[in-house]
Amino acid sequence: MRQKTTISLLSLLLPVAMSAQDVQLPRQRPHDRAAVQQVRLHSVERQGLGLSPVSVVPLGMTHGMKAPQAGDEVEVLYEDFSKFTLGSESEPEATSLTGDGADLIPDEYTLQPGWFGDGVYQAGGVAYLGLASDGYPGFLNTPPMDLSADGGNARLTFRLNLAEGVTSDYLYIGWSSTSEPGGDYMFIDVTAGWQDYEVQLDGCSAATQIQFYTYNNFCFIDDIRILQEEGLSTPVAYEPDDYDGSSFTASWSEVGGATSYLLNVFTLDSSLPSEVVETFDGIVPASDGKFIDDAQSTNSEYFEYDVSTNGTSREIYTTSGNYYSPGVSLAFDASGDYVQTVNMPADITSLMFWVKPQGASGESKIVVSAFYDGSWMDVAELTHEQMAAEGGFVNLSGITSGIRQFRLTYSKDVGNVAIDDLTIGLAESEERDYFIERQEVTGTSCRVEGLDPSQTYYYTVIAKNSDIESSESAPVEVALTADALGIPMMLPATDVTGTGFTANWEAVENANYYSFYTYLAHVATAAERFYILDTDFAGISGGTLDNPSMDYMYTYLDEYLDRADWYVEMPLFADGVLGVTNLYSDFGYYGILMSPQLDLSAGGGRVNVDMTVMGTDISSLTVQLVGYDGGNEVLLDSEQMAVGPDFTRLSCTLEGATDYCYISIYGDTGSGNLFFDDLSIWLDLSAGEVVEVPYYYTETTGTSTYVPIATVNDGDMFAYCAAALLLDDEGNVMVAGDYSDFMVVDVPGGVDGHSADGRAAYVTDGVLTVDNPMAEAVSVHGADGVCIYSARQAGTHLTMELPRAGVYVVKVGDAVFKVMR
Repeated sequence: MRQKTTISLLSLLLPVAMSAQDVQLPRQRPHDRAAVQQVRLHSVERQGLGLSPVSVVPLGMTHGMKAPQAGDEVEVLYEDFSKFTLGSESEPEATSLTGDGADLIPDEYTLQPGWFGDGVYQAGGVAYLGLASDGYPGFLNTPPMDLSADGGNARLTFRLNLAEGVTSDYLYIGWSSTSEPGGDYMFIDVTAGWQDYEVQLDGCSAATQIQFYTYNNFCFIDDIRILQEEGLSTPVAYEPDDYDGSSFTASWSEVGGATSYLLNVFTLDSSLPSEVVETFDGIVPASDGKFIDDAQSTNSEYFEYDVSTNGTSREIYTTSGNYYSPGVSLAFDASGDYVQTVNMPADITSLMFWVKPQGASGESKIVVSAFYDGSWMDVAELTHEQMAAEGGFVNLSGITSGIRQFRLTYSKDVGNVAIDDLTIGLAESEERDYFIERQEVTGTSCRVEGLDPSQTYYYTVIAKNSDIESSESAPVEVALTADALGIPMMLPATDVTGTGFTANWEAVENANYYSFYTYLAHVATAAERFYILDTDFAGISGGTLDNPSMDYMYTYLDEYLDRADWYVEMPLFADGVLGVTNLYSDFGYYGILMSPQLDLSAGGGRVNVDMTVMGTDISSLTVQLVGYDGGNEVLLDSEQMAVGPDFTRLSCTLEGATDYCYISIYGDTGSGNLFFDDLSIWLDLSAGEVVEVPYYYTETTGTSTYVPIATVNDGDMFAYCAAALLLDDEGNVMVAGDYSDFMVVDVPGGVDGHSADGRAAYVTDGVLTVDNPMAEAVSVHGADGVCIYSARQAGTHLTMELPRAGVYVVKVGDAVFKVMR
């Protein structure tokens, strides 16, 4: 399935400089034992916010503040390392129990199996966390444990001593689910000599693993004990069964001691926007175009600004090129000019804005601040050198949770800057809209009915008995699958003429949208030239060669071509000309024109390209033919050609095309623009060879669509297919079904699929059906001419499964049909 994609230039990135403090960050070894990560200790907790989300706990404090409750406790785990008999504290055993890396500790050395670590040594009845394989102090992981009882709270006790000569260190304690790595952690102060430690853990799950290591030095550890108050474990909710769009079966694990379960089914509140954009369109310029007409201007719901208190040369820019969204941008012309968000209704996940330097130099910069933990904090800065001279976007992502306000403030040395188009990404709301709330169920499954297929549902379960309830299970998403959505049944075309037809299909239950393709299959009736693409880009308008329009980062070109799925990155549009730009190549964005994936193996696999091209600050281009080997892209052939500042005709032939490859054209030198006109790409076919190309694409809510046809040539055959989609209320694809088989269209001047005397050949679900009312001879041939079926006297109705996708020639008596699977 292909979703039509038009992506705005709003996602262009420019680098952001962090504040000049040089912060030394300690390492964290992740619970899943992946590569070493970086975390911040309490002393640097509030530095660098916005570019590296962290979870920080003050040193020496337990993470969970919930005090142990009165009542019976259960010992979930105890390990005294009494089987670590070799070595001693003064001279630990020289060989790690985990070998040369991170591994399981052999079961015979522990009271419970499943301990894991790296650099874990025997030391005469205690564990020594010495040198690990990565050069750091060793770490030790407990076996996975069910700690979901008592709301996921648990009490951890242990004894610890630092290696000889070490007086103090930080002990890392991390805990997470083995099925969902991430979890939580704390650092606590530890000192020399054997000492008893106790910490409270919260947020534990049914598969919790706890990890220990000292940050700087080696240590000894012993008598690790995990205790929990008696309670019900948390049930595990399973993936939903038999969801058909209106009902499903919820099921979950049985919990010992539970007499019933409470079922919740809900959606999440989607009323909040996922992002808000401020283009300053509410600003009305005064007559001079430099200042704001305050009486007529309107303020944004989400943003506020001050560009007048600290300077008076101007407040806005209103001339072309000095804003992104027409026709105004803010003018920062004095230190202290700012724009900031209001307190947003959800956490901010990203911040993006357009900026253009207006003579800014020296120490001029924009300071980015965040309101965090009750105060404004500077988190990043953008110097004038980092701003694109012609204007560009800056993006800050990976923002620490809990931030709901940002501010951009100008610090001026020389010159001004223009600010436009602030885009704020917001976290998804976690507020629930219950469909079922705390419905009591005695078993471990329940059928839920009456759902809306356009909504995304979740369900959770709580175990209970007469006295207590467990914590709530992790939510499980309830969503249709492609199989449940179904495949549209294609119906014959109507209103068929030489200039177009109406394609039809049956509605699919639960679908509210359809993705639709028409393909052109051409069968060469003799040796001939077939154009994969032949265009002068006459449909393009909106700019000039000197000032082309640049509205998108990448888009499909269907509206300009009589072919579908041609695709361009970093496009430029001028009257009758298509361009691409390498203007942002320093940031990894290159201009490129690409064909769809095609079978170009006909014509000996030789692809011919002819085009009129010019370049500005582009001295050469490359035409590539790219195929695949085991899913990996492989360069089949390429040719580099010089480009000049005037339009010049260039041609090349690429060899070795396969049945699944694509063509790309790009400027390979320079950071300027490349313009195309009169582009032709063709294959020289032998009689009987077949080429298929995507011809027309659309998306629609209905079960029919009109397909315009530019021209029909002898040997052309048109066939269409569709896939069912389910979109949410915001137009996002929730489920995409598979494409149907093709329905062939009897377009005048092309290849017929039916005849007036009742003879016909067509394909449904991969099965060829032949109507043969006179019981004449029938034969079926692949596009390569190989006969796959022949009967001198066939029945009046014949069906057979076609072996693969493609074009087939079916002969029924003296009638010839071409079909597509």
